[in-house]
Amino acid sequence: PENTRESLAAAVQAGARFLEFDVQLSADGVPVLLHDDTVRRTAGRPGSVFELSAAELSRIEVNETARLGPAFSGVRIPLLQDVVTDLMAWPGLTAFVELKPQSLTHFGIGYMLDRVLQTLAPVLDACVVISFSAPAVEEARRRTGCKVGWAIEHWSEKSFETATQLAPGYLFCNYRKFPPPPAPLWPGPWRWVAYEVTA
Repeated sequence: PENTRESLAAAVQAGARFLEFDVQLSADGVPVLLHDDTVRRTAGRPGSVFELSAAELSRIEVNETARLGPAFSGVRIPLLQDVVTDLMAWPGLTAFVELKPQSLTHFGIGYMLDRVLQTLAPVLDACVVISFSAPAVEEARRRTGCKVGWAIEHWSEKSFETATQLAPGYLFCNYRKFPPPPAPLWPGPWRWVAYEVTA
């Protein structure tokens, strides 16, 4: 199941050298791994991340039974702190840590960065802080000098201008949004990361 310690460990065992996971903040401001701001899709039950404490969230199974069946019973929402412990045992990896827009909006950029960057401190050199929010990415780099990546929402001249001004180390784009060949990708100091590529 996505955004779990088990999925990250499986990727490492398969030989992946780059990992990506999503971070939301719980009601009590603790960073947890979760893509959505609710647990309905992954846990099959109601519940907002903003109404549940980290302790409550960490007891919720997110085994994605609708997609994966009963194979992953017992898999739960991890705290970012626990994943940091895992990353410390996996030298040579790069972890893309995505700040989700729902939590940035709910708590504010400053508060979310306070909580996430403090938690990531022991492994920050191995992390790239990424987001669809250019201001959040810019502020993360200003605070710590950490590596950053920006996820573009739209392939447009305005996005290219923002990317040029931001000059992140990585640009993330849904591969379906790339211009059709032979149109080139934007030149810049970044590396491209294409996502939503599935077998």
